[in-house]
Amino acid sequence: MLKDMSSYPPSSPRPFLRNVGRRLSQAGLLLLGASALSASAGSYQLDPVKGRIVRIEVPGPKKTLHVSEVQVFSGGKNVALSRPATMSSQFSNIAKYSPSGAVDMGTNLNTGPRSAREESPWLEIDLGKAYEIDRIVLYRASSPLRDYEVKIGMKKGVPAPVYAQTVSTKLDVISLSADAEQQKELGAIWTIGDQVSLGDQDADAETTPRSVLHQALKADGYQFSLVGHLTTQAEGLPADAAYTGHSTLSGATISDVAAQLDTMWGAPALQSSKPSTICLMLGTNDIHTDKIDGAPERMKSLIDQIYALPGIGSPTILLGAIPPNQTVERRKTNVNIYNEALQTLAAKFQMEQKNVLFVDHFNALGGENTDRLKANMQADSASENGVGTDLNARGNAITGALWANALVSNVLTEGTDTLPWAFPKANSVRALLK
Repeated sequence: MLKDMSSYPPSSPRPFLRNVGRRLSQAGLLLLGASALSASAGSYQLDPVKGRIVRIEVPGPKKTLHVSEVQVFSGGKNVALSRPATMSSQFSNIAKYSPSGAVDMGTNLNTGPRSAREESPWLEIDLGKAYEIDRIVLYRASSPLRDYEVKIGMKKGVPAPVYAQTVSTKLDVISLSADAEQQKELGAIWTIGDQVSLGDQDADAETTPRSVLHQALKADGYQFSLVGHLTTQAEGLPADAAYTGHSTLSGATISDVAAQLDTMWGAPALQSSKPSTICLMLGTNDIHTDKIDGAPERMKSLIDQIYALPGIGSPTILLGAIPPNQTVERRKTNVNIYNEALQTLAAKFQMEQKNVLFVDHFNALGGENTDRLKANMQADSASENGVGTDLNARGNAITGALWANALVSNVLTEGTDTLPWAFPKANSVRALLK
C-alpha cells in the first residue's frame, strides 16, 4: 500500500530510504511508500472488460474536449494505435486538432484532438474488433482533464457501456488499469550504465541509485532481483547475491558498453536469471567528451544489440534521459538534443512493439533550473554556473526513486508543463512522480 509520509513526524524513522525519504518528500517527489499526493489522483480502477469502441466525453453545456493522446491496451499492446477516430466537432481545420491525433503516439501538449465549445463534446476510437481491454491512458493537452467520461462498449455512441468512469486531474496523465496489488513479482532487473547509475561519485556510501531502488521496491512488498556481470560497489545494499548484480561502468560511453555487451551477457548471474526489465542510462560521457554526433544512433544500435542477445526474450527497457550538463553552453545544448532524440527513439521502438519506455531523469533532477540542479548535483568551480556533472546523494536518491517508480508505475509525470516521463507499462499502477 502507498503510505503518506506526511503522517510521520520529522523525528520518526522512515519506513524506507533511511534519511533520504525526507529529502525526497521535500523535493516534491511521490515515491513508492512515500507520498504527499494520493495515487488515485491520476489512476483509476479498470478490471479487464471486452469492448470495441472507446468513447471520451465531456458532459455538459459549453464544454471543450482536448487531449493529446489516447492509448488502449490489450495484453500489453496499444490496440488503438492508428485506428479510426472520430469526434463531435473540431476546433478548426488545422491538422493538429484532428481526431487522428489521438492515436498517433504523439503526446505534445499543444496538439491532439480539440473540439469546438459545445454541448457534451466527444471522441470515439474504433478498435476494429472487440478486445479484452486492461488499460486506458489519457494524455492531457493544453488544459487539465476535468470531468472527462471514459466509456467502453461494442457500438458507436456506446449506448450500453460495459465500463464507464468519470475522471479528473490536473496531472498530465490519467490511467485506468487493473489493480497492481496482484502483481508483486518484478523478476530480474538489469542496470546498464555509467557513473550516474553507479552513484559512486558522492560522499554518501549508503545512497546510490541501486540502493534506493532496492529499498523502495522492498518497502512496498515487491519480489525482484538485481542482476549483472558485476557484484562490486554494492554500497547500501544487503549482503545478498540476489541484490548486488549490475553492469554499470564509471566513465563508460555507449560504444564502451556495446563492445562489452556480449561478455556481460555471458556472466552466470545473467544466464541463470534473464532480466524482465533493463534500466539503461548512457550518454553522459559521450556528451562530456563532445561525441554528440551519432550518439542517438549508437544508442539505437545498442538497444538492437540487447534485443539480439541469445535467449534474452523481450524485456522492458527503461531508457533513461541523462542528467543536465551545464559545464559549458554547447554541452547544455547537446544534452537537450540527445534526450529529445532518446524520447523519439523510445516511441519508435514502441511502434515496433518493443517495450522501450523513456524515463526523464533530466527534468527530475532539475532540468535547466540552476537552483534545483545545485540541490541535486555536485558543485564544480570550473563549470560556468558552479554545477558539476556528478550527482550528489540527493540526486542519487531521486534517480533511484525514479527507476523504482518506472518499474511499477502505470504513469510517470513531471508536472503540467512537460511531457510524461514514460509511456505506460501494462497492468501495474502504483505511483506518480509530481
